[in-house]
Amino acid sequence: EREPPPSPDAVGGTAAQGALGEATGAALLRRHAVARLPLRGECGTSSAARRLRAARRRAARGADASLHVLLVGEPGTLKMDVAKLILYSSERRKRPAAQLGCQQLAAFGSRTASAAREGETCEIDVGKHAARLIADVAAALAQRGGGTLLLRDVHALPAGAFGAVRRLLSAPAGYEGVRVIATASRAVPELTAGASATSEGALTTLRVPPLRVRREDIAAEAGYFLRYARGGAVGPTSVTESGLAALQAHDWPGNEAELQGVMERAVVMQSAGKVRRDKALAAGLSTAPLPPLDEAVLWPDPRARRGEQLRYDLLRGWPPLRMLMRADFWPQGLMRSVVVPAFALFNLVLLFGPQARADNAALTIFWAYWWPGILITYPLVGRLWCSFCPFMAYGDMVQRWRLNSGAALKSWPTDALDRYGGWFLFGLFALILEWEEVWLLEDHARLSSALLLLITAGAVVGSALFEKRVWCRHLCPIGGMNGIMAKLAVTEVRAERGVCSATCSSYGCYRGSDTVIPSTVASLDNSEGLVTAGCPLGVHPANLTDNADCVLCGVCIKACPHGSVQLNLRPPAIDLWTTHEPKRHEVSLLFLLLGAVFCHRLPEAAALLGVGGDVAAAVATTAQDAASSDVIATHIAVATVALAWPGLLALGGHMLGNLVDSASSTGHGSRGRGGFLTEA
Repeated sequence: EREPPPSPDAVGGTAAQGALGEATGAALLRRHAVARLPLRGECGTSSAARRLRAARRRAARGADASLHVLLVGEPGTLKMDVAKLILYSSERRKRPAAQLGCQQLAAFGSRTASAAREGETCEIDVGKHAARLIADVAAALAQRGGGTLLLRDVHALPAGAFGAVRRLLSAPAGYEGVRVIATASRAVPELTAGASATSEGALTTLRVPPLRVRREDIAAEAGYFLRYARGGAVGPTSVTESGLAALQAHDWPGNEAELQGVMERAVVMQSAGKVRRDKALAAGLSTAPLPPLDEAVLWPDPRARRGEQLRYDLLRGWPPLRMLMRADFWPQGLMRSVVVPAFALFNLVLLFGPQARADNAALTIFWAYWWPGILITYPLVGRLWCSFCPFMAYGDMVQRWRLNSGAALKSWPTDALDRYGGWFLFGLFALILEWEEVWLLEDHARLSSALLLLITAGAVVGSALFEKRVWCRHLCPIGGMNGIMAKLAVTEVRAERGVCSATCSSYGCYRGSDTVIPSTVASLDNSEGLVTAGCPLGVHPANLTDNADCVLCGVCIKACPHGSVQLNLRPPAIDLWTTHEPKRHEVSLLFLLLGAVFCHRLPEAAALLGVGGDVAAAVATTAQDAASSDVIATHIAVATVALAWPGLLALGGHMLGNLVDSASSTGHGSRGRGGFLTEA
């Protein structure tokens, strides 16, 4: 729909002629014919959409059908679509119509002025000739018994051309006349300047609401743009709940035009894996259908850009680090060559070696060095441990075997995982903490090995059934804790959205690539885009707003041929004061970890609180030494209370504060305090 700037002849129209000839008029209408498609209606059922739809119908066939129309709305709204709908649903739809882009006329004026500044002879009065062009097109329509003139972005007209539009508006827009339907991104007082009350009454103004006041319509709008972007091709057919939530949380300063761009980009990204799927089908391997669009490929959120000036790219500052991150050894080689055999040996020592902690070095390493070790790494490298953790090392091994045998791995049930995955890992973590407390796992080697093997089993089952690392992303209790703590880290992996949107078409960092992609950056190696399976956690580095879903595995650094991916040094915990959004399961998990401090000190807490008798005896007794099941049940009950009481105390304080606020004269209630999730 973007026309090139008109030539001087086109702008001048028939300035040299005294009257508009039939052939000239026909040529003008052909040159400025209305492009009927694409054409779309007002998607959604919000009150704003219903009001606009009703006003549009009145302007087409109702009480305002004989009036000129001005559509006013922010840039990017569907003003031109509404204008075409008014035209093609009115009685004059079979009459001739023409469309002029007022911004092109203004752009021609800017080009003319620029040429004059450079010393060229230029005497064109662009306002005068734009007015003549409008008058000539209107005359061509009038010669054919009336028609419709669409003026796009009429507010951008050169100053000298508004008089021609006012003259058209002062004439009746009846069936035999020329009706003007104009769009503008602001109020246009120039159209009615000096006009009589009768002329002003011949113009009706329709307000096109911005998308941010129609959030309930975003699902319908996104669905339309998804179908439009797919065309008739095979591709994603829906948006997940988390993806829709990301779209609805955005303010959409670019309105529908911005949403259309986001959806088209997401479809291209999600369909990037279709080439690999087609090759697999040609080779006789079965593949899963393309999954729906989720928040990993929908990029509406500008919060990802906050604080970016406080970053230093370590990959550019220290090239050996880039070489390390792109090496085959990291992390797949490390897992296959070191982690897998070391973890097997470690568990053999736990299972068949001495069972007391004082006599088993593996047990001491696990509880005295490994746990504190990963806690120390959080502020430095976030979830780096997860990139080569032994649980997923075995999961990756099983997944490779399944793929090599021709199995079809399932796409993630993203909506279910977003809704229940966090609570699953929270519940599993709570059970582990109670098991650890009541059975004293840190002093029993076989039980400690059973804990490790239980988590490994979850990773293996998830990898055998689903693509990529569904266990790491959504279900692993250790990964859930690591994701929260990784927000404190001074390092991060991110990507330049502008580079990814403008230059990338392979999306190897997200979807994977089975061919080497030449680099587009002169300073990088020509084979920069290496063969990868894509991000194991299913995220795009340009869409990361915090470190919770990044394990620093380097797959995106290997796959990117454009030098877009960065490994940044940043201020500590910047996620928490720029892009952080609290989640219920994360807040609950933090309170659970706080409760674990008290759970592991039950005898001391009992003594401090003066609790004696059977309760004090039960919390000092492990399940292995308990004389009866009642003792074990008491210990479990007390441990549960210890784990839960920090969160319950905070929730009770929040509820009490709301009650006090409600009873006070201010009456602010929870509105003044914020929701519990934010407060916690």
